[in-house]
Amino acid sequence: MPSFRSLVRVLGNRIYQPQVMLEFPRAVVEKQARMLPPLREGYEIRHPSTEAECESWAALLNEDPGFGTWTPERIKAELLSKLIDPRAATLLLHQGRPIACGCFIDASTRRKRVALGMFLYVAPAYRGRAEVAQSITYLTMPICFELGCDRVIGTTDPTRLSVLLLHLRNGALPIKNSLYSHIQWYRIFKRLRPTLDALARRKSRGTVC
Repeated sequence: MPSFRSLVRVLGNRIYQPQVMLEFPRAVVEKQARMLPPLREGYEIRHPSTEAECESWAALLNEDPGFGTWTPERIKAELLSKLIDPRAATLLLHQGRPIACGCFIDASTRRKRVALGMFLYVAPAYRGRAEVAQSITYLTMPICFELGCDRVIGTTDPTRLSVLLLHLRNGALPIKNSLYSHIQWYRIFKRLRPTLDALARRKSRGTVC
């Protein structure tokens, strides 16, 4: 007979969908947006709407096999048509080449207006550049609050520890609203604990902003 721990692991891995969610409070988003440096020369932000931009967006998402197969038509049907606002889709280019993307769709309920982040992605060659991840995240989120959203929520894979660490350090809050999410956040914090503890010690000594 399987142990309770084995049963929980099976449930967490096989039944529940593999994404975790974080909430980005308005104060956090506004602070991070104010701290963003100007984009360096060669970088450009687009809010994709043209056929060519949709092709670039699809090609970028197709770099990650976990996102499935994308075409401009799928981009239009599943993302552009569901955006909370046309400005809520962002494509970051470097020297004309798409390197990062993200968008926020309308996931509102009867009581609250909710923006849900979808397919936030940074090309592997640019993942070590914090300004790229920060820009693609915090250039778009303020728009959601300008539109009167009550909540802004992002999703990502529980294995993307560097992304999760970045968001948690910036003040994003883990959402634990299911058995799956409790299990995954327990695993995430267990793996991040040494780094978080080291950062806390450095902050207490005044060596981290």
